[in-house]
Amino acid sequence: MRTPATALTSNLMFTRSGTVWASFRLSPVPYGYCPPKIKKTVKAFHQALFQSFEGEALVLGLTADVDPASVVEQMIEGVDLQANPDCAAEVLETLDSLEDIQLGTRAFWLSVPLRVSAQGAVKQAVGVFHHEFAELLALPRIVPSEKELQHYQLQADVIEKLIPGVFKPRKATPAEHIWMAIHNAQRGLGADGRVPTSTVQGDVTEEIVQLGSAMPTPWIDEGGQSDEGGKIRNPFARKFLKIATSETPSYQVLQAISAMPRGGMVFPGTEWLYLADTLPLDVDFVLRLTITGADVAKRQNAKAEATLADQYWQRTDEGITGSSSELDAYAQDLAAFQTALNRSEKETKVQMTAIFAVGAETAEAAKDLAAKVETFYKGMEIVLEAPLGG
Repeated sequence: MRTPATALTSNLMFTRSGTVWASFRLSPVPYGYCPPKIKKTVKAFHQALFQSFEGEALVLGLTADVDPASVVEQMIEGVDLQANPDCAAEVLETLDSLEDIQLGTRAFWLSVPLRVSAQGAVKQAVGVFHHEFAELLALPRIVPSEKELQHYQLQADVIEKLIPGVFKPRKATPAEHIWMAIHNAQRGLGADGRVPTSTVQGDVTEEIVQLGSAMPTPWIDEGGQSDEGGKIRNPFARKFLKIATSETPSYQVLQAISAMPRGGMVFPGTEWLYLADTLPLDVDFVLRLTITGADVAKRQNAKAEATLADQYWQRTDEGITGSSSELDAYAQDLAAFQTALNRSEKETKVQMTAIFAVGAETAEAAKDLAAKVETFYKGMEIVLEAPLGG
């Protein structure tokens, strides 16, 4: 599979399809041991985040190892160790103890595709053709023009200002984009380096990165067909990916949420996404979002209501277990949704696909990890399903 990205600069990613994405690193807000009042405030922050813009968005929550040295560096920041020898001794002991502990964190990014005008869409399509043609003939890569960079960076800057400040948004760097690509290709192998924290002297952030060897080109084997000589009799028994960028391949299972509790979920206490961090294993998640404003959502609801009324008119009396009971349940959901939209002019409709990903050095180990995640969420009446890939 060819790398989708063609160029990186600042927090912009130019892709083969012509779409340009702007990515931002977000800092999580303390939550786990807070009282209910604070949790409601944190919930309001997240609502404000999803009400700040419309269109498509992508939220990544990737697990990452933490270098013990980075923890110690924060301990001694601003401390004169020569004047405080006891502190220096304690720091050294802390470093020794952390060497035997696997430290981890979850890093968050928000990515948004930038809009183009009708004229820009035509130029975009031509640019995609030129790029493919140049690559076919092994010509030098085509980089975005200065005018393009200014146009898209202006959009990205506007989006950054819309993100609530409590999340401390900052522009993602090309180094972070490359780290994400390596992590996604080597998930479960324990081969991650430290997540780039910020722009540092000498980092690849100011100039355009033409993606040759910087970002890995993954070899993706659906169902691990190469392990079976290319002959897969039952693909439904092999719902995993084999991804190779080095000698040791990564076997991964991706599971999407296919059903949630019909009765809803009580808040606080059932924060299903946050509870992923309580699992004794590394599990990444990604949220694919489509955000629609209240006005558009209400018009969609009006059409849905008209369709529902027509179905009520056509239905026959089928008793308690017939289709009429399903229509009643749908009508209740539609009414509750409309009530929620009427609470504020800022309300939005968020359509979401949540995907959990685990990885290991073998297919069996990856499937075992996925089964643990599936069982955990099944206890909350949340159904995860690994879709059959291409």
